[in-house]
Amino acid sequence: MQDRHGRSGVACTRRGDGGDLGQQHLIVDAANGRALALESWSIPANGPGTLMSWTVQIRSGFTDDTPPAA
Repeated sequence: MQDRHGRSGVACTRRGDGGDLGQQHLIVDAANGRALALESWSIPANGPGTLMSWTVQIRSGFTDDTPPAA
């Protein structure tokens, strides 16, 4: 599966319940295990799904820097 930036990964799917079947796809880079994206879908019983929202992870990292003052 590809995220909205075209990066390939493996999708872990969580299905919900209710009127429409909600699904969330966590897309993970299989090579390093990093999260690439999260997509939320609404999937009715008798039709195609609709992408409701998505988030992509551009970069992540660690730091020992002190956070800026509020």
